[in-house]
Amino acid sequence: MLARSIAALGGASDLAGLDPERTLVVGQLMTFEGWFRLRQGRYVPACDLLEQTVALLRPLGNKSALADALASQGMALNLMGEYRQARRALLEHGPRAGRPGRNGGGARRSAGGDAAFSRCLAAGE
Repeated sequence: MLARSIAALGGASDLAGLDPERTLVVGQLMTFEGWFRLRQGRYVPACDLLEQTVALLRPLGNKSALADALASQGMALNLMGEYRQARRALLEHGPRAGRPGRNGGGARRSAGGDAAFSRCLAAGE
């Protein structure tokens, strides 16, 4: 799925060759695919893909996209029992302060993120 999406976005086989807008779209697609792998119980492939995703998104400076990738990565690491790494990812993800949720205020986390966030923080201390 991801390879077809990259091809549709411009045909660049190398992600470094994409412009920032397309790189962001590919990063978001990678986050979704990582999340789907996580939901399928394929934790190692999910973590591998999400690690690449975080590395791809971090230089773009898009905090929302990076937070989504970090939240998914943190949940996958938590489910694998990698609590310290999960805690690191979830702390970096943190609440998205300053980005209003649907209710017009406060921070928002992706579905399931609150529970994983709480477990990892408790496990790391």
